[in-house]
Amino acid sequence: MGRAGRIARGIMVLGSVLLLASCGDSFNDAYCEANNHRNQLTVEHLTHVLEQKRNQPGLYLARARCHYFLGAYTQALQDASEVIRRLPNKADAYLLRAKAGKMLGQIPQALQDYSAAIKFQPTVEAYYGRGLTYLREYPGKDREALEDFTAAIRLDPKHVGAHAFRAQIYSRHEQFQNALADSEQVLKLDSATPNAYCNVGFAHYALGHDAEGRKFLTTCYQKDPDT
Repeated sequence: MGRAGRIARGIMVLGSVLLLASCGDSFNDAYCEANNHRNQLTVEHLTHVLEQKRNQPGLYLARARCHYFLGAYTQALQDASEVIRRLPNKADAYLLRAKAGKMLGQIPQALQDYSAAIKFQPTVEAYYGRGLTYLREYPGKDREALEDFTAAIRLDPKHVGAHAFRAQIYSRHEQFQNALADSEQVLKLDSATPNAYCNVGFAHYALGHDAEGRKFLTTCYQKDPDT
């Protein structure tokens, strides 16, 4: 991209940021997305505007989101905390701080923040994030993880991850019929999910359905011999 193009892009991003500042919180998460090549530029312009308008929580939340997608988790956590200080009921800020804190290894605080996000605005992402935290970080919290994955599925019946991890918990507790139902749902929603065919096959075997188990496991090994 030439110099003129870079200038035009900068003007466009700055214009969007100024619109954000004038509109308060209504566009607070509209600018940075995963793998967006403009994220760094957006951070720079948000920082510039915040030097002039420090009373805009929406700008801090937008910048926190940008920092998160750039892998700057400490800065994301700091900006999300600033939003929470100003707006203690802001669910989006708790959710973002939970995600950043989890990446930084601050697991107990992340769990509290997921819970706060759910309290103020229950979302699929918040339930799923808390469920994963219970499952991966807290041995013995399978029941809590199961409840969160179920809540996520209730809000989004097509959430592949929630079905997959709920099936894992069911299998661990020998509830194989439930594990089979979730594993089949994963296969239906996204057959490319790792081990999708294998998980259905193992559940069939556990239920004594040997022929079905062999069929799905054979398909699994054909698709991925290293499984």
